[in-house]
Amino acid sequence: MLIGLAARIRIPAPAVSGTTALGARIESLIALEENPMPVTSTPRLLVAGFALLCTVALASAAVPIGTGAQGAPTYDMKAAAKAPRKVISKVNPVYPAALKETMVEGVVQIVVVVDSTGAFARATARPEDNPELVKVAIDALRQWRWEPGEGSIQMTHTIQFRLAKGTEKK
Repeated sequence: MLIGLAARIRIPAPAVSGTTALGARIESLIALEENPMPVTSTPRLLVAGFALLCTVALASAAVPIGTGAQGAPTYDMKAAAKAPRKVISKVNPVYPAALKETMVEGVVQIVVVVDSTGAFARATARPEDNPELVKVAIDALRQWRWEPGEGSIQMTHTIQFRLAKGTEKK
């Protein structure tokens, strides 16, 4: 019916400008009605999406973010926060005589990197700490030994420099 109507109309209209185009459209609609396109089910899409999400999660877990330059040591910060390594042996810092005489006391916080064998690797201190106290604290920490473990670990040690009570300036 539509094809016949389109043939009688003399004014070209975009939808019915030619019988062949309109006929082809109608035939394709009839063909779809007889053989409908397969409909992808929602469960299949959900499973595919979940599989993609799992793949991305596994790939991101396999490649650590923020790794250092090649050859740089890595630190197990989670292990350090949960269970810092025990100190097996330690040497007390030597109080600098000049600071003792001037009655200088202080607290020094040192961040120590311990290697897998339990040996001192390196240390850094807060910039506001007394440099002379930091030096003797790090000198003492170089001689400490910690229990061995997997990889290097970073820990913070606080060392207090306090004069004995009754110590007076001479």
